[in-house]
Amino acid sequence: MKERTINIIAVATIIAFAGLIAYALHTPHPKETFTEFWIEPKSIPKTGIIGKPLSFTIGVTNHEGRVMNYIYTVKQNGAQVDRGWLSLADGQNYTKVLTITPNIAGKAKVEVDLYNQTSSEPYREVHFWLDVK
Repeated sequence: MKERTINIIAVATIIAFAGLIAYALHTPHPKETFTEFWIEPKSIPKTGIIGKPLSFTIGVTNHEGRVMNYIYTVKQNGAQVDRGWLSLADGQNYTKVLTITPNIAGKAKVEVDLYNQTSSEPYREVHFWLDVK
């Protein structure tokens, strides 16, 4: 009788465990949402000359699970020099060539901030340093 009880408990445990595994495998998991934002590495200038325009390429990919509206700002040494907006469907990719004109000799920090439709603070930020002569 004791052996039969142990067997029944063992079978019930195996069935319960199999049910938990089936539940875990078939329960949808929330999709991770994010936005990719980058500067194309090969497009980053290393040096510049005061007054001579320089170009670089930014990229954005939307993985937010819905249409997103973004605003980007370009700053040189903390001062905004450009601004734009874009709207991307989920999974859509966007690249754009941006141009800046260095205005001060020395080390210049070039920043691009990306804002999403739900925040007044930058959602993503990328930057590079430039030697200006």
